Amino acid sequence: MGVRSVYLCKWEDGKVDHTFYNIKKPKDRWKELQEITLMIKNTIKGDLLFVEEPVVAGVRNLRTSLKIAQNAGAVFAGSGIPATFVPVSSWKKEIVGKGNAKKEEIAEFLKIKHNEMWANCNEDQNLIDATCVALYGVSECQKKDG
Repeated sequence: MGVRSVYLCKWEDGKVDHTFYNIKKPKDRWKELQEITLMIKNTIKGDLLFVEEPVVAGVRNLRTSLKIAQNAGAVFAGSGIPATFVPVSSWKKEIVGKGNAKKEEIAEFLKIKHNEMWANCNEDQNLIDATCVALYGVSECQKKDG
């Protein structure tokens, strides 16, 4: 998730489908959030949603962190289904095996372990991360189902 962007990765029958939303600037912030909420409402279909938890940045980036958190709220509000925040370090540790994995390591992992999914990301790191969050969600659901 970015200040004006949302990357989605839908998992269905073992396959991944990506969607990317980029909100055009300039708009009033409430209009941007409304647009995200409506896009999510018209896109998300399913039983459960996993959303990367917004990272709280330092003082210089606090405004950015707050806007990303607002986007996450718009996604939760628009989804209409149970949604769970996933800390970045949690999905990295579970999926990549290293909670502080760097972008290159995440991309390399996906390329080696899930080459078709990696190829569908067109080397877009945001889509790679969204795919890994989806893999995390699948893993969590499998744990609960036994």
